Amino acid sequence: MNRRAVIVGSATLSLVGVSGCTFGRSEYREVSIQNQTSGQYTGFVEVTSSYDNAPGNTEYFAEEFSVDEHEQLTYEDAIAVSDGPPQTIYVKVFSENSVLHIEGSYEFPDERLTISFLGTDDVTVDVDR
Repeated sequence: MNRRAVIVGSATLSLVGVSGCTFGRSEYREVSIQNQTSGQYTGFVEVTSSYDNAPGNTEYFAEEFSVDEHEQLTYEDAIAVSDGPPQTIYVKVFSENSVLHIEGSYEFPDERLTISFLGTDDVTVDVDR
């Protein structure tokens, strides 16, 4: 086999070997908490793979927060995306006195998960797809 064939063959194998590889770099989804009211909100947000804490449940994001009136908190590297992210996630938002504001199942975000406080008992969750 000549030298040129060996070089071309080696280069082709190298390219095939690294195609799709991120070289250890992780990809993340952002979590944003918006307060669109005239009061401060303090609480806890949890993003998991299922409703309960059964074995096999994955916790993607859990964070205490305090957001002032008409302000926004952004967690840029919040939800790590693995080789096969789930189709859906489960979101729970609690206030500082452990009152459950909202919980539900949502599609896994392409970019950002936004939790918005719109009023005393009005909390929404939006997923950027």
